[in-house]
Amino acid sequence: MRSLLQFLTLCAAISLCVCYESHESTESIEDLFVSPNQANSFITPARGNVYSPPRGNNYNFMRTVKSQAERRAESCEDYSPCRLYAYRHGYQQAYQRYFASRTQPQRPAGARRY
Repeated sequence: MRSLLQFLTLCAAISLCVCYESHESTESIEDLFVSPNQANSFITPARGNVYSPPRGNNYNFMRTVKSQAERRAESCEDYSPCRLYAYRHGYQQAYQRYFASRTQPQRPAGARRY
């Protein structure tokens, strides 16, 4: 009985040493998934041309960049008071009410940024 208890203690100690969870493998797990409205801000669409044809299954080849109004509507949908206000008054007014202080001033239509 005593040798069985010693054997079980030894097995438990070995299993704890072998199954030790290091946090090195989970350091970047948070960065793996990004919400869709954040992904649109740093992933630019690849424009295909004759010299650099698209790779893969061409799913994103004809896909266009989302308009500013669509991006605003998506950010308003994520915030429930804005979404509820948008159901009654529209997304543009709701975005102006809840997020207008955070936005940058709009450039004139003819101005280009280089």
